[in-house]
Amino acid sequence: MAISKAQGEFIAILDCDDLWYPAKLSKQISVFIEFPKIDLVYSDYTIINEEGVLESNNTNLRIGHLCNAFKPIFLHELTIPWPTIIMKKNAVINIGGFCNYKSAEDFDLLLKLSQKGQFYFVDEFLATYRIHMNQLSTNFELTKNEIFQIYNYWEVTWTKYGDLNTIKNEWLKIGKKQICYISGLRAVIQNKPASSFFKEAIKYKGNIKLYILYFFSHISIITFIIRKYYFAKK
Repeated sequence: MAISKAQGEFIAILDCDDLWYPAKLSKQISVFIEFPKIDLVYSDYTIINEEGVLESNNTNLRIGHLCNAFKPIFLHELTIPWPTIIMKKNAVINIGGFCNYKSAEDFDLLLKLSQKGQFYFVDEFLATYRIHMNQLSTNFELTKNEIFQIYNYWEVTWTKYGDLNTIKNEWLKIGKKQICYISGLRAVIQNKPASSFFKEAIKYKGNIKLYILYFFSHISIITFIIRKYYFAKK
């Protein structure tokens, strides 16, 4: 509803605890002027961690400036935080806007946008994303289930139009494995039961790392060490 009422040509979202650098808007809008067919522009970003310390972001796959981002987003290789994004309002409206998910609406929107058009990456720090425990959803099962619903949408769509092939079936397996793995790590970090997520990830595409995580997720001292390591890195 809010997007349809927006008066401008572009949409940018900034949560109250995140920050934009002063040059963000001018630099990203200039990309739309240079490449008018681009639907979304995002940038590199810095992180403010739990202790309030500013860090560089080293977690994202860099896939080039002008890119088709669908596959890396689908496989959870590329995560694009909202404060880095500027997107065309009409492009968002044309795909139906945000769907009614409680936790995975950003994943759904970015997949639909990247399937229709190209993204552009500005290799500069233009936003700051704040990491804190309260922002991480504790309903990991809800998030996983919603992302599985999104995968089901793509499987049904590809099947309907005759586009489901061996490669895309493999993407579905990898994507499901990855979100189970990520959910398990988040559960460990927040001292929640995690073994079921690792077990399900193994079902889709097991590897030695997942078997080790599944085994050690039953041992409280190991999960404590993992949490300490995570927050020491953050």
